[in-house]
Amino acid sequence: MAQEPNLELNVSIVSERYCVVSEDLNSLQMTLHLRYTNTGSQKIILYKGVRLFYQIFVSRNEQDAAARRYETRTTHSRYYDQLPEKIDAPNPGSVFTILSPGASYETEQTIALPVARGDKRVGNSITAGDHVLQVWVSTWYESKKLAQALREKWQR
Repeated sequence: MAQEPNLELNVSIVSERYCVVSEDLNSLQMTLHLRYTNTGSQKIILYKGVRLFYQIFVSRNEQDAAARRYETRTTHSRYYDQLPEKIDAPNPGSVFTILSPGASYETEQTIALPVARGDKRVGNSITAGDHVLQVWVSTWYESKKLAQALREKWQR
């Protein structure tokens, strides 16, 4: 029997603005509100640190999105020039949040998409108009082995 997903992600656009990149290209910068909700019956320890990445998929319409036909797909990372985070500790540290069943964790992320200033696409840009935006977000960057070891260590 397949396990039901226990973590749901809802994404909404908080703000958007255009910046001119060149005479042919704009950059659409969007601030996304990400809401992770524990839909399961057990607590979830969610990593919320800086070493995550996400992918943005843009399609012309819902049918193309369902068929995985994308105008563009970009990968963004949240790696910062910081010291490595301490994750292998006796208890979950500040880079984790514990979600009880029904609880949520919310954060914001800014992304940028190239938008052609005319009718012709430039590189991996999209053209002006309505599109479908899909977001894939990582929730863990380390190995499954470490995740299992931490799970066993942190069980109460």
